[in-house]
Amino acid sequence: KSTRLMFGVDNVSAKLHPKAKVIGIELAGEIKAYPFSELEKAGGSVKDTLRGTTIVVHYDKSSGTAIIRDKNGQELPTVVGFWFAWYTFHPQTKVYMEKQR
Repeated sequence: KSTRLMFGVDNVSAKLHPKAKVIGIELAGEIKAYPFSELEKAGGSVKDTLRGTTIVVHYDKSSGTAIIRDKNGQELPTVVGFWFAWYTFHPQTKVYMEKQR
């Protein structure tokens, strides 16, 4: 994958490939991105807590899609896009990384 972007961005981060696909969420002031590559390593489903709220991130490798639900199964508002775009608008974001086994 090329790291080249078609336009310049002010905020850049080398934490992930610029075109890595992520699903991002902002919940009660906490902002976090979940890279699809890390979700795949985790087996497709990740349970996490943001500001005391339990969420479950579901990733489907076959369709290349992800969704985030609360503990009651209610879908939460998210954004799916490239890392560079998410980071441009959310430079203070946390990033989920699957723990090394």
